[in-house]
Amino acid sequence: MTASAYFERWVRFWDQREPPTSLGATRALVGLALFGDLAQALCIGAHTAAFAPPPAGIGYGALGSNAPWAARVFGGSTETAHLLFYAALLSAPLFAAGLLFRVSGLVLATALTELAQFAPDGDRAIDKLLRLVVIVLLLSAAGNRWSLDALIRRRLGRPAPSEAPAWPRYLLFAQLAWVYFSAAHNRSGRAWWPWGGFGAVSQILGDPHVSRFAPGFAAKLTPLPQIATALTMLFEMSAPVMILVTFLDRHPEHGGRVGAFVRRFHVRWLWLTLGVCLHLGIALSMRLGVFPFGILALYPVLLHPEELERAVHWLRARLSPRAALAEPNREG
Repeated sequence: MTASAYFERWVRFWDQREPPTSLGATRALVGLALFGDLAQALCIGAHTAAFAPPPAGIGYGALGSNAPWAARVFGGSTETAHLLFYAALLSAPLFAAGLLFRVSGLVLATALTELAQFAPDGDRAIDKLLRLVVIVLLLSAAGNRWSLDALIRRRLGRPAPSEAPAWPRYLLFAQLAWVYFSAAHNRSGRAWWPWGGFGAVSQILGDPHVSRFAPGFAAKLTPLPQIATALTMLFEMSAPVMILVTFLDRHPEHGGRVGAFVRRFHVRWLWLTLGVCLHLGIALSMRLGVFPFGILALYPVLLHPEELERAVHWLRARLSPRAALAEPNREG
């Protein structure tokens, strides 16, 4: 096969179309996760300490010659930090609801980026990831599904296209796989590995800074923390393989015996279930803020839109048989 043929296949792959259902669900969940994180900071009064310039807070990035544009335009002050914070706080639920999707997404991405530059020492990895996700979603058709914009357009007789470019979902899928894989490879502590007895989760649950339980509690659960550590490493190390597994699960005509094994033992669904359990376990046992919810908010991109729509239809059928008879696109 010639180089031009490979390039043509590459372009066709990224130019595929699909319903924007998965992207719409991701938009809603990411917006809600960001709003919850910001609202919590406001409720405990941490928004000033986290972003305002010294001496009110740790936002030293707002000062000096390399200050972000908001500080140069409005001044490197507590008031500017509050302006950015409230802009993010108000735009996050609008983004989640898909109301003025492009505008609210742009405001949200800009405000979060500026806040990160105000306080670079407080910028967490999950903050960086979610900012990137917002930008990718902003460039996608995530506002065409399950959004107030789509509902308004349909009421006006101008419904959004039923299909959209699939590349944003593919990109976010690859990003999430890389996050897991790189996380596993950056764990240099012995306790994460067999030669350290898989003791990492026990150590974390004994750390009063992050654990929700009293020190010594993990010892009562032995060997469950060791099993959790081993499963975490297996889950994260295998993340890149899940791209191939997803392809084989969706295309029965490929893969031969390997594909048959993947589909017969539901390898993909076992991996997804393990991931959900992992992050719910983190949320229940550790105080890591928005991290577990922010990652779970990306899980819709791991599902094909048809799978997500079938799941929603099944849920509707259980909750209201009459609602299950409605068209899938009825709610926008």
